[in-house]
Order: sequence, then structure tokens, then C-alpha cells
Amino acid sequence: MEIKRNVCSVYGAILFCGLVCPLFAAAQESDSASTKNPAPVIAQDATQIASKTTELPPCSNGPIGEAAKEQRRKAIASIAPNYRTWLTEDVTYLITPGDICVFLRLGSDAEREQFIESFWLRRAPDPESIENTYKQEHYRRIVLANERFAADVPGWKTDRGRVYILYGPPDEVDSHPVNDSSWQALEGEPRGAKYSWEEWHYNYLDFVGENVDCDFVDAGGAGNYHLRAVQQDNVALLFLPVHFLGDVRSAGAGPGAQEQIEIYVGAQPTGKVKYKDLEALVTAHIIRAQVRFDQRIEYAQATHASTVATISVNIPRDQLNTPNKEQESTSGYAIYGRVTNPTGRIAYTFERTVKFAEPEESHHGSPNQEAMLALEPGPYDLAIAVKDISNGKVGVTHTKFEVPRFEELTTGN
Repeated sequence: MEIKRNVCSVYGAILFCGLVCPLFAAAQESDSASTKNPAPVIAQDATQIASKTTELPPCSNGPIGEAAKEQRRKAIASIAPNYRTWLTEDVTYLITPGDICVFLRLGSDAEREQFIESFWLRRAPDPESIENTYKQEHYRRIVLANERFAADVPGWKTDRGRVYILYGPPDEVDSHPVNDSSWQALEGEPRGAKYSWEEWHYNYLDFVGENVDCDFVDAGGAGNYHLRAVQQDNVALLFLPVHFLGDVRSAGAGPGAQEQIEIYVGAQPTGKVKYKDLEALVTAHIIRAQVRFDQRIEYAQATHASTVATISVNIPRDQLNTPNKEQESTSGYAIYGRVTNPTGRIAYTFERTVKFAEPEESHHGSPNQEAMLALEPGPYDLAIAVKDISNGKVGVTHTKFEVPRFEELTTGN
């Protein structure tokens, strides 16, 4: 039986526009998920929104002309740098043209912040969780792309970085450095030219199919591998925008059909906190020292709008008591952390439960004691509460920290 092979390819126009599918197909836009969100405080259709910025073309996820593109570019250039880079760097591979159009019509920074919260919440696998694993994975891949694929541009901007951010690591990599003794030319490329190339193989990609191969060629020899464009009928499947932030409804069909885009502006549903007692201590700015622990914050390059911070909590070994049989079900430590900006706005909340089987084990650096988050550069406050589950003793600390900018950090290269 012949196995059908899909070819991973892209056109320049698609690369520029960023019409791409998101990281997880499982981050659903289902009706059941939508019903969990509260009714919008503001719901405006495209006609009402257009009155705010009449110079912009009507909102649509369809193709637009060059004049409309130029209007959109000017509108993006006119907004504050943090929102501009969020659009053009952080979510450029995820956001649809219609969503960009809606974002550019928002009238205040408060609405833009609420839009961004909604953008991530609508993609969260579990809206009731206080942590959004979809968002975390997106920024984790951006950091890894910067570390592994940076050349004359940041790693996330390269073709390998873009494919990695969208689809994750390939199942197989066939690498052919130009100086390797077993080097051979890539099929379809000139035989006389010498260049490094890689082929990434994915066994399966949602909405694309099985056996997807992506060929990257470093024609310039500077380490910037470009995705080779190959004419294939299924190319659009690789970059089809699946998830829309706004609820887009078509009224009728044909040339006269009108799109309506609802903007959800207002309070968003919050996740369920497991350790309410620790949350109360943090909220009240109480300091306790019954449980000792160390904390560490490390930073990594993501984009010019966001820096990834990894917060680690380490409980000293001399406090790790081996539980007896009566205590086994209630042994370990509960961790609650909250990051706020100088105005008191909560930027991130996390909870961890740490179980210790043996006192001699070192748990420093365990994923159960780490939290990864993307933050806009600037000052923040970090509050961490740790509770010994067996006896109820608590330690609480409050720390101020400064998130560095992209230019102040270096990649792993």
C-alpha cells in the first residue's frame, strides 16, 4: 500500500501574514467551552466598532487589498510598543487577521489588556485551572527556538523556529551539515551547490495528516535555515488559522454576507484556587517563617514584548521529614505563588504540591517546585507561601524583582 507523504512548505505571502494554526489543536473553541465564559460587558458588531477608527477596513478573516494592508500597518505602528510587539512577535503565528482588526479598534489600554487575557483564556485546555498550559507551552517553545535556531535573527523568527513553535519537536530529524563526509544533495536542489540542510519528519499533525516532511536549507551558510517552498495541494492545511478569538458569525452567504465580530471586554472567569488559606496569607501581606525555603528566578529571551521567568522554590533538606504510616496521606508541602505588578494587578498565580518519599533525596529544580511565566519587562512583586501539610506550619515571603528586557539577555548560543 502506498503511503501518502505530505510536504511541509510555505509561500512568502503566508509567512508575512502569519496565517498559521495554533500550537495545540486540543485547545478547543467548542461551544461547551464558550458557555463557561460570562456574558460580555461590551459586545459590538463590526459596524459599531468601525465608528471608532473609520480609516481601517472592515474586519474580516478573508484576504484584503494592498491599500487595506497599508492602513493596517500604519495602525499597528501607531499603538504603544508593548502592544505592537505583542501582535507582531508574541502571537504573530497564532492570531488571525480578524482578531488583529478588532484589537486595533479597541479604545483603551484596559480593553487591550482584557483582550489579551481573553485571547489566552479562550485557548486554555482547562479554563478552571489557575495556570494556562497552552500559553506556557507557547512561550516555552519560543525560548527553545531562540536558544537552538538563532542566526542573524532571533530563533523564533526563523523558519525552523516557526515550525517548532507551531508543531513542537519533530519525531525524526535527518541532518546533513555541509562539512559532513556523508553529505548528499537534497532531492530537487542543484547538485553543484554545497549547503547544509535538514529534514524534519512528523508522524502525524492535526488537520494536516500523516508523514509530514519539512525540508530546511541553509543556502547562505550562516545557520539561517529556510523552509523550502514546494508546490503542493495541501500547503494551506499547514497554516490554516483554526482558532478565532472573537465569535465570528456570517449572516447569510455570498458577496452580501456581513461578518459580525463580538468583543468581550470585562472580567474574565478565574481558576479555582486549591490552597485558599495560603492565598489569604499572601493577599494580606503576612510574613511567616515557620517553614524555611529558598527561591530563585531565572530569565530567558522570548520576544521584545515578553521575557520568560522561571521561579524555583527549594525546601532545605533538613526540613524533609519522612512521614509515618499515619501521615503518608497528609505528608509533603503545599506551595502558592503570586506575581503582581506595581499597581497590584495579578500577572500570574501558581500552585504546587510537593511529596517527599525519602529525606535524602534532593528535590531542587524539580518541575513540581518550578513555575514558568511570560512577563512584560519591568518591576514586579513576588509572594510565595509554603505550608507543611502534616502540621500546618507556614512560611511566607514577599520579594521585589525586575524583569530584564530582550536586549539585556543572551541566548544559549
